[in-house]
Amino acid sequence: MTLRAHGWEVAVHDRSDKFLEQPLAPVHPCRSAAELAAPSSDQMIKWLSCELLEIDPEELPLFDYIHASLCCATYSPMSQEKHQRTEDNNYLGISPEAGCANEELAHLVAILQSQMRRNPAFLFSLENPGGAGGKMQHAPKVKEVIEVTEVEGGLGAVRCDVTYCMFERGVKKPTHLWTNSKARLTLCLNSEL
Repeated sequence: MTLRAHGWEVAVHDRSDKFLEQPLAPVHPCRSAAELAAPSSDQMIKWLSCELLEIDPEELPLFDYIHASLCCATYSPMSQEKHQRTEDNNYLGISPEAGCANEELAHLVAILQSQMRRNPAFLFSLENPGGAGGKMQHAPKVKEVIEVTEVEGGLGAVRCDVTYCMFERGVKKPTHLWTNSKARLTLCLNSEL
C-alpha cells in the first residue's frame, strides 16, 4: 500500500476478508470508535470487516483522508439489464441490490459529511465505473451532495474521468473518480490527455 509506505497509518474496511490476498494485519470485526482510535502496536494498517451500514458516522475517529470504492455491481453499464438505473427512475434502479447500493451510498455520504464537519481539512475520493455508461454519476446523492460546493452545503467534489492505466494498472478501464482534493486539477487535466 502506497500510503503505508509513506508513513501513514491506514485503516481498511471491507465486508469480508475473502478478497484480501495478503492481509498485512489481522482482520477485526467492526469496532467501536474508541477501539478504532486507540493507538495500535507496530501495525500501521487496521483491517476492519463489517457491513458499511454498521458504522456509526459520528463515532468514527477523524481521518485525514478516505478513499471509498463502493460495490460497482449495480452502477456498471454491464449490469443495467437487471438493475435498470435510468432517468425514468432517477437512476435509483429497480432491483433489491440497487436499493441496497443506494442505502450504502447515502451512508457513505453521511460518513463523509461527518468527517468534513469535524475536520475542515478532510479529503476524500470515491471511485466507480466510468465512461458514458457509468450510472453513479447520475445518482441523486452524487448530484445533490457530493458534487455540490461546500459553500452550498455539499462535499465540494469534482468528478475526473480516469482509466486504471493512468495508475499503472495495465488495464484501460474507464473510471469516475470524485475528490475534494485540490490535487484533482492535475489528475483531471492529465486524464484529458
